[in-house]
Amino acid sequence: MMPNMSKKKVKFLNEVKDYGCAVLVGPLLGQKEWEQIPKDAPLLLVDGGADVAFKLGLNTSRSVFTVGDGDSSIEDIDHRFNPEKDFSDLVGALNLVPNDVVELRLFGFLGGRKDHELINFGELNQYLKNKKVKSKAYLSQNILAVGAGSWKIYTEKGVFSLLSLEKGLVSLGGQVKYKVAPPREIDVLSSQYLSNYTDGEFTLTTKNPLYLFVEGTSLRAE
Repeated sequence: MMPNMSKKKVKFLNEVKDYGCAVLVGPLLGQKEWEQIPKDAPLLLVDGGADVAFKLGLNTSRSVFTVGDGDSSIEDIDHRFNPEKDFSDLVGALNLVPNDVVELRLFGFLGGRKDHELINFGELNQYLKNKKVKSKAYLSQNILAVGAGSWKIYTEKGVFSLLSLEKGLVSLGGQVKYKVAPPREIDVLSSQYLSNYTDGEFTLTTKNPLYLFVEGTSLRAE
């Protein structure tokens, strides 16, 4: 990488730390998702995500940094991966996120090829598992991945489900129809915690990363 590119990367990652959230843009970005991206956020554009973002009106004055192997992008890439690599562009992007950034927002990583989508879920699970501090990642307005810890979840009244990619312990309290206390085991891709109901606010404690799916489009974890 050229020296000026290295300086650009350091500057961009410092901006991400100052912002307090890493916003990643993938190749499946649509107009609706584009409109949901915070206007002031620095953007980490992942390979073809750069092409789509510029087509949708990305302003060149905005702080952006592009990563990828170039197989789905015609844009210049700031941090280029070897196309013979054995990891996805998303993993490469996640590895650049500063360790003390505890919130991710992902846009344009759902849909498309099912193998890619499932692997994205798996790699994000591993990323959260390896974090030393309590962290979370929003994949859409109604899909959230949380790392180990105790969380307060705020959402709309309605149905929600929990999904795990590994065995662990989970407890649920607050405004939910089916409480879980003391903690009980959750199995891999099990239907045990499918279709619970909340009045809008509940607590979740987990020993391992979990995926939370809600019916509405309002979702926040603290």
